[in-house]
Amino acid sequence: MASYIGYIIAFFAMCSYASLAPIAKKLTNEGLTGFYLILINSAFLGIFAIIALLFSNQNFEVFKKIPLSTWSWIALWALINFVGFALYIWAVARIPVVNYQIMYLASPLIGALIAFVLLSEPLQVKHLIGGLFVAIGIFITIK
Repeated sequence: MASYIGYIIAFFAMCSYASLAPIAKKLTNEGLTGFYLILINSAFLGIFAIIALLFSNQNFEVFKKIPLSTWSWIALWALINFVGFALYIWAVARIPVVNYQIMYLASPLIGALIAFVLLSEPLQVKHLIGGLFVAIGIFITIK
């Protein structure tokens, strides 16, 4: 059962993220542009993270233990998140949500390729073949 817990959590995470595009489109249709949405979203994320930390009985001492090299990775991660979220909001405001979500299906392959390069995680031929089918499906669907 323990091995299925990760998949169950991943399913709920996927459902949560799948709901973001329609909500982002609704908010942009109501006049909120990308950078305002990023600022508002980030403020709420920060508040929610602080509340979660307080309720988890964790303290903030961990920040003192983070090496400088790790902070550079955190900054890169935040920059990529900012750029990606800005482009995401721009895209869903201009194309049908279903097309964006279908294009997003390429993200596992892209993530796997980056994990292969950065983390030396294994990448098997079956992953590349599956990615090729996904890419063909995306092309057919949005064409």
